[in-house]
Order: sequence, then structure tokens, then C-alpha cells
Amino acid sequence: MAHLSALQPLLYQSNDRTVTLIDIPTSITAAQGVYGHHSCHTLLSAEPQQRPYETNDPKTANARAKVNGNTINAELDATCEEIIENALAEIRSAHVGDWCYPRKLMPPPERRPKKRKLDSVEIHGDTTASETAIEGQDRPPASELEKISSLLQSLASKQNNMTDVFTVSCRPHKIPSRVETTISDDISDHDEQIWGPANNNPDQQDVDLFIKQSSTSNVVQANHAFYIPPKCTFILGDCTEPATLRTAVRSAAQEHGSTRHFDFVLLDPPWPNASVKRQRSYSTGFTLRDMKQLIVGMDLDTLIAPSGLVGMWITNKPAVRSLVLGSGGLFESLNVGLIEEWIWVKTTTDGQPVTALDGLWRKPYEVLLLARAPQNPLQVVTEATEIKRRVIVGVPDIHSRKPCLKSLIELYMPDRNNYKALEIFARHLVAGWWSWGNEVLKFNWQGYWTHELAEPVD
Repeated sequence: MAHLSALQPLLYQSNDRTVTLIDIPTSITAAQGVYGHHSCHTLLSAEPQQRPYETNDPKTANARAKVNGNTINAELDATCEEIIENALAEIRSAHVGDWCYPRKLMPPPERRPKKRKLDSVEIHGDTTASETAIEGQDRPPASELEKISSLLQSLASKQNNMTDVFTVSCRPHKIPSRVETTISDDISDHDEQIWGPANNNPDQQDVDLFIKQSSTSNVVQANHAFYIPPKCTFILGDCTEPATLRTAVRSAAQEHGSTRHFDFVLLDPPWPNASVKRQRSYSTGFTLRDMKQLIVGMDLDTLIAPSGLVGMWITNKPAVRSLVLGSGGLFESLNVGLIEEWIWVKTTTDGQPVTALDGLWRKPYEVLLLARAPQNPLQVVTEATEIKRRVIVGVPDIHSRKPCLKSLIELYMPDRNNYKALEIFARHLVAGWWSWGNEVLKFNWQGYWTHELAEPVD
């Protein structure tokens, strides 16, 4: 029996690293440990997709023409499709078996009604009503997710109900003597911890963090436990308050003599979306202009190391790509230049794209733009003459989980054992990294993990 945490997240990678097949749950699990101290947990997941989704593309020529008028760029779309087809063909010829590892599954999901109204959906690039109807079926029970999201956002916003008291405690994690599905959440014998703007686990092993929510009568209403990986720092806070990050970085530098710069900064912004309402206080009602002001206001250019990398996930919406790469866009504001595009292709277990590559309503891929800062911070970055494109293939997991890029980005670091990384709008922690967001502990909640062994892997 193999433990998933002992598996490598890459099932296949070409010699030039332009084509990678990655197991998404394992990429997150592997990122919970440091070298010599692997995670002892297994991430619970959604049932892997067996067949492509049915599409609801418009049938008439006029309707299709209207959708086509909103594409990013016909030439770019065609280029991506060709690159993806070649990458999938390469993996099929080199990889035998399913395109993901066996998974330990979350409890049966809550079934949600499908949304059929498509005529009012903002088309091309963002999740549509048809996507919501499909992906809404493979999410964990809403009550559990809402409970955790509400707790984290309440702590992040510091606008707790006056009748609530939050107590934080932690302990070194102990591997259970027998197989258990979750860790114990008995926190009666743990020391209370000071809950600060930035919280750090300096140890070489993960710790269990408990948040106790009690009423004024000291009757415990709920205990929630989270795994905190080694050597990580997290800020559970709203990203509309960048002063919290800057203060934490400055304090850490003063206390530990560390640098104030990051070698890698990763962002997964909550881009405006007409049909998916992410549970973030700073996403609701935000326009693209608001998002630009939010990210520019973070002053990330002062935190990026010389020659440091910036990765930003974008949707396939034309305006989003332009906002990042266009004149006066986010990359220009950050003084970083695009060097690569990573195309994450979502496939079924046998390697079929989950939707048609040339689909109109929804593309089966998302793009990460990778940019580099100049060696001299006073130098204005120049645009690269050639942009490298890479393909990352993975079977989708629970909604909003993306592949963890730690194992991929470390190859770009001068010293993979000694670099500093920051993820913004994070939803899970990474060993050795800084993470910031108002749901930063979401996927580190104990309910997403188990100690059970995985099925044998050939």
C-alpha cells in the first residue's frame, strides 16, 4: 500500500519540461512537507472526471458569430489548441494508465439543481452557468464549506460577532497510532497562542492549529482544526489591506534577519465573474478596474527580488489578459516582463479534454502568465523577444483547486532549498512559503485530510 504523500506529483514530464502531467491532489500534499519530512496526510478529493462534459454551445450561425466576437484572439486560440493537441498526443504515447493517481474521496456531495439559463451569461473566458451546473455536482457538502469559510472570513475581517470568542491553540502534530480519518480536535490541554497578523511555524514538522469558537457563557460552539506545514508563514487577512503584509515582512526581517524580498510571487486573483460568486469579501462587486487598483495598491514591486518571478493566473476573458499584459497593465505597473505562458489543461482520467478545445462557452484550460523582474530594480523591464509556452495537464479536483506549482517553480530558483515565495489570494498553505488571503487555511482544514493509505499504485 502506498501513501499518497510519498508519491511524486509529476506522472510525466518531457526532457525540456514543456509538457507535464501532474496529479493535482498529490501536488498539494507534497507541498505540505519539506525535504526529509514528508507530509503524513492524504488529501481528500473529488471523484476524477471520467467523461467530457456535455457542451451547450450555440447552434445558429448568428449566435456563434456573436460568441466568436468575444474571443481573445483567433490566432492565439488556434495556437493554444495546436500546442495542447501535441502535448496530449505526447503524453498518450509515453504514459500508460490513468492520468491521475487513485483518490481518497470526500463524503458524498450535496446535489445542487442545474442552472439552465444561458442567454444572460457573460460569455467566453469565465465560468458560465453551464459550468456551474456541472461543477456544482462535485463539491463537498455546502454546510461544511460554508462553516469553514465563514469562520476564516470572520477572523480575517476582524468583524466578529460580539457574542463570539475565538481562541487559537496549537501543538506539534502526532501521527496516530492507528489509522484514522481525521485528527482529534480536543484542544483542552493546549496552550493558547497569540493570534497575530502573521503566523509562523518555524519547525521542521507540521503542527495542528485549533480555533475554538465559544459563546460568552464559555460553552464551546465549535472546534476547528487545521494542519500547518513546516517553515511556512501565513496571513489570514483581507487582501484589501496590504499594509498587513508589508508590516509582517518588515517585522520578520527585523526579527530573523531575513530578506524583505520574494524570489517568487504567485497570484490567483478573484477576477470578476458573472456566475461564480467566490466566498471572499473583496471579490463581490469588484470590477476589473477595482482589481487593478487592488493589486497595484499592494506595492508588490517593492517586494519582488532582483530577477524575481511573478506568476499570475488569468481567465480566458479578453479584458483580463489585456489588463495584465496591455499598455499600462499590471505587469507594466509591477515592472516585470512576460517570459512564459503555462497552459493548464483539464482532462478526464483517460486524457480527453473535459470540454472541446474549440468550445465557445468554455475552454478546458486556464493560463498562468510567468514574468521576470529586472536584475536592477531601477531598470525598466523590456519585453521578451520570444515567449515560451508550456503545457501542464491534470485531472481536475474539487472546485477552485489548482495544481500546486511548488515542484515546478523550484526548478527556476537559484537554490531550491533556499528561496522565498509568496502566494496571494491563497487557499492552502505551502511548506516554506508565505501565504496570504482571507481563506488561506481553507484546504488545510482537517476535514479535507485523512491518514488512510491510498490504494496500491503500479
